[in-house]
Amino acid sequence: MKELLSVELDMRTKALQLTEAVLLAVIDVVAIFGNLLTCYAVYRDERRRRLLNMFVIALGLSDILMFIF
Repeated sequence: MKELLSVELDMRTKALQLTEAVLLAVIDVVAIFGNLLTCYAVYRDERRRRLLNMFVIALGLSDILMFIF
């Protein structure tokens, strides 16, 4: 299985590798920005500080921590 994956990765062109890397980087940046924006919205508005939103914040923070580590 590992050999098949290695051969498949070697057959990709540099342009395809670069495109995939750029798309994944953009997705990561947008995901982190969205999570931070959600956390900021709950922090900023006192009406949004409810139990359900705390679960959403916990999910956002765990997503950010998974990205970092």
